[in-house]
Amino acid sequence: MTDDQDQRAEAAFRAAFLRRAGEAPSDHVDVGLVARRRTPWIAGAVAAVVVGIIAVPVVLSGDNGGGGESRRASEGTSGRGPQPPTSTRWVSYRGIEIAVPQSWGYDYNPGRPDCIYADELRGGRRPDGVPDAPFVEIDASGRAVTLQGCMPDPDIRGPEEFGQLPFALWEPYVSLESASRNLAPVDGEWSYRGWTLTRRTVAAAQITVLAEDPAVADEVFGSVRSVAIDTNGCKTTSDAASAGFSRPATSLGERPSPIVAVCLYDRRDPSGLVGSRQMTGADAERLWQAIQDAPEGGGPDTPKNCTDDYYGDQAIALRFLPEDWTPRDVAYPEVYVYYDWCFGNGIFDATTTRSLTRDSCRPLFEERPINIWSASGGVAALCWPR
Repeated sequence: MTDDQDQRAEAAFRAAFLRRAGEAPSDHVDVGLVARRRTPWIAGAVAAVVVGIIAVPVVLSGDNGGGGESRRASEGTSGRGPQPPTSTRWVSYRGIEIAVPQSWGYDYNPGRPDCIYADELRGGRRPDGVPDAPFVEIDASGRAVTLQGCMPDPDIRGPEEFGQLPFALWEPYVSLESASRNLAPVDGEWSYRGWTLTRRTVAAAQITVLAEDPAVADEVFGSVRSVAIDTNGCKTTSDAASAGFSRPATSLGERPSPIVAVCLYDRRDPSGLVGSRQMTGADAERLWQAIQDAPEGGGPDTPKNCTDDYYGDQAIALRFLPEDWTPRDVAYPEVYVYYDWCFGNGIFDATTTRSLTRDSCRPLFEERPINIWSASGGVAALCWPR
């Protein structure tokens, strides 16, 4: 591309982005970013975004957190709010949604990047567990990490604000974490060897963007909006996350729904929604049938293995939605799934408690960003993804 073509491509992207962002509801969140001089959107994944806008309609597939195919930006939204800007998708976390590049899948930075040494990088090698493409990271706080002592080599790393991952392994990412977590890093913006790290706290979320083009952060932060029910149909707060074990006001329903919203909650925080996706079509029908077929009674439980004054860190609400579902607070059929403790496990609707089974539990965790970080042996055998 010539410089003139580069500028026209960037202008096309921005026009599309701003046109779609202009349709957002009035609860758009201003995060106070200052304007800066843009650089051409020609490097890496950003170039692919520009080409996608100019050349072809965008189709989602795979691990998109949105339950299947997207619509073209010009198509309607069935009353569920605006579509995200072209070539992006909405990601929700703790009461907000942001638009992230469509091609960026879900992944996680390594848990102990300080334990990666220079000799592991020789010959362009990449250690296991290190992302090799741009990604979106959501709430990594539940992961287990090793406790060995490591001595990171500063010569292969960037400034401390960029973390301990060696520079040669950096990939662009967007990260969402709880703003109230222990040892949360400070907000700010830093540059190092052509990369820009931007971190802002918005409501209950701390958002971090690492990219070679600082305009990526501008677009991500410029898209932030607050929501009560997210683009997948999940409520940003739910009684499923309350202390103890709760029941929804509704029952499972007498027939399958074409859409199931899978809503993951952090029970330690009132701003609890930390992940959502949709199951649709045959997958949604199989899940409904598996719950119907599950035996009554709850479990599996091993109450002697833990204290009786705690109830686990996570819970899931499943909302069974029609094709024309609305983001208003409608009492759609709903169940709560508890799996994170040694008692109280099971699937709860308004009147019935069912046991967890492999067919009713494992499918919930087979796509990110719905993760299971820990479980008792009996639950793990039924729920842990393959």
